[in-house]
Amino acid sequence: MGMITKSIHNGRIVYDSDLTEFVITDAKSVDNERHVIDRGAIIYCHSGHAAIQVNFDKMELKADNVLMLFPGDTVCWVAAGEDFSAEILRFESSLMREASHNMEHAVYRELKDDRICDDERIAVHVGRPMFGLLRFYFGELYCPDVDRIVTLQLTTFFLGFYDYITTEHPHRDKRATSRTEELFREFMELIEDHYLEWHEVSDYADAMNITRKYLGLIVAKKTELTPKRLIDEYIVLQLKLRLRSQTMTMKQIAAQFHFTDMSFFSRYFRAHTGMTPAQWAKRQ
Repeated sequence: MGMITKSIHNGRIVYDSDLTEFVITDAKSVDNERHVIDRGAIIYCHSGHAAIQVNFDKMELKADNVLMLFPGDTVCWVAAGEDFSAEILRFESSLMREASHNMEHAVYRELKDDRICDDERIAVHVGRPMFGLLRFYFGELYCPDVDRIVTLQLTTFFLGFYDYITTEHPHRDKRATSRTEELFREFMELIEDHYLEWHEVSDYADAMNITRKYLGLIVAKKTELTPKRLIDEYIVLQLKLRLRSQTMTMKQIAAQFHFTDMSFFSRYFRAHTGMTPAQWAKRQ
């Protein structure tokens, strides 16, 4: 582990370490572009309010709310009030797994169902102290153990929040989950797991043991999109993520996504963005 670096991107103050990132943001630096994230994240809202769409659910963030995001989520800031301010902790998937102490499935499922915590006690005794501590250590700029500190803080957060939503409120109201919602969630989870090699609707319908027509009805009820459109949008968002990171060549990206050749890869990307992959990368 090495030094923490500080930079400013689109008005945001960003502190980077090897496995983690601490971001201070406000209404002026909110990015309205929809994108897919490859890290986990926790957002702590200090003041004001903002609307954010996570996958296909629109959520409202208010002062002292805590929002959890997971790798593979698609995220878009819809709006933010002028007085909105927040801090964001981002962390690699490997660190997330370590912090959850093999409770990954149980913890993630509960947190995905209850992404926003608006309980005042959690804000006062967990959110504020945790982000205050992280703000201090990241602000020191040289803290070789900051990733370890984040891991320990995440462990406390995961286990504490999981205990809160399962033990403190065992009879909490939960959204009724219909068969349609269950199948839609299964479809989205399959896309997250297989988008590299499965590009066609039939791949997913077969895996779910349902017809393509029935899958179309399920997706339309939730998103007003077709399954093919949803699959393609997710693939394009992942392609943009690879192109933006600049860690792979165009040829490597095409191979990873199982495109038969570079020409097909370029045509596919251009059909959905209006630009070739090279043209899009140059604009970043």
